[in-house]
Amino acid sequence: MYKFLKIFVLTLILSLIMILGLTAQNKQVMTEKQYMDNIKLKLAMNEDPTVHQLLLELFEKHGINPEAVFLYEQSLAKMFDNTNNNDQKTVYLEKMYAFSDSLKVLCLAEETKKSKTIVDCPKYLKSVDSLKLVYREKLYGEN
Repeated sequence: MYKFLKIFVLTLILSLIMILGLTAQNKQVMTEKQYMDNIKLKLAMNEDPTVHQLLLELFEKHGINPEAVFLYEQSLAKMFDNTNNNDQKTVYLEKMYAFSDSLKVLCLAEETKKSKTIVDCPKYLKSVDSLKLVYREKLYGEN
């Protein structure tokens, strides 16, 4: 009886492990294009917290791409415009500078230059640089 119970418990445990493993495999991860489309939609709908969460997931699962960094900067700019707190504006501006620097490093990397999927780095670099300068002037021009 004890042997039967031991085999039953082991079988039950193994079955649970298999079921959990199968459900984890069936969980679909969004493609990079799906993330980008979703982010653009949420950005257009002014859902900035959702945009930030999706962008961080995108960066984690698919790496950083220039367009995503550009969209992140746009989101920070919207949040900058929607706050009156200068301390919070400074935080947003610091993030803009950090992501701008990340974009420069990304665009100068050899892997990026060879990539056929990552295009328009110069366009995004110019836009991000302009954006951070405009918002720096907005913040420090007010003081």
